[in-house]
Amino acid sequence: MERETKDEFNKINKSIKDLSALTTKSIKDLSASTRESIRESVEDLAASTARGFEQTVNRTEWVEFKNEIYEFQTETRNNFRSLRNDIWGISNNFVDKNEFEDLSLRVKYLETKLGIESGK
Repeated sequence: MERETKDEFNKINKSIKDLSALTTKSIKDLSASTRESIRESVEDLAASTARGFEQTVNRTEWVEFKNEIYEFQTETRNNFRSLRNDIWGISNNFVDKNEFEDLSLRVKYLETKLGIESGK
């Protein structure tokens, strides 16, 4: 039973590590995408300014631009919150290795005391 338990724990641990790596990659990709979008928006605004206000942005266009930036920030913030909540949810569903081994030893002790044959 201990060997099966350890194998199962190792599988779960590997899954957590794989998920962690995938999450880290996703966060890095999202961060890079966010930076790129902001950079492009700043470059567009700089290009507009560099043209010497040949095509002056009217108030409505400016408000629309600000709204687009706000929506993008809100969406990005919500994505990060969701990702963080997913990670917390995953970590809350797993038992610490030391706790699991301790409980396994306690169950084995009780089985021995009560004369119950182990499921191994």
